[in-house]
Amino acid sequence: MTPLRADIVIAAPRTRVWDLLADLESVALWSPAVRAAECTSDRPRGLGAQRRCHMRPRGWLTETVTAWEPERLIELTVDQASPIKHGVGRFELSDHGRGTRLRAGFLYEVRLGPLGPVIDRLVVHRQLSSSWEQAVQGLRGHAERPLQTTITPSNPEEPAP
Repeated sequence: MTPLRADIVIAAPRTRVWDLLADLESVALWSPAVRAAECTSDRPRGLGAQRRCHMRPRGWLTETVTAWEPERLIELTVDQASPIKHGVGRFELSDHGRGTRLRAGFLYEVRLGPLGPVIDRLVVHRQLSSSWEQAVQGLRGHAERPLQTTITPSNPEEPAP
């Protein structure tokens, strides 16, 4: 299994980072590799929840939540993805000063039998490393962005201030 790792500090409360990770469909907001995501299970959150991610520029993958400790840990197992035979992504959160420490890892194995490790070294690892780094930095950027609030005028005829 090939590992990818990230250990960063996000200048946002742990609850904010957790909310982004726990909302399985929000991955499309912060991961540039994901064009869209949809929940495919009866439960949208928690252990056993599943999602399908439509990837850029093409393709898709499905994942199932295999570990869930609110505001601390979420683990997603890749059920189907090409060329991934097996993959597990793990996101661990802890407080770090006024922010959140994110320790993230992804372990994967490539299909294609004896050629799998060669193709991983030549192509797949580089692509996944780049996507993984962009996803982690995208999560940081999205979590650190100020929350948008909408001001609604009390009289619909009046413009908002």
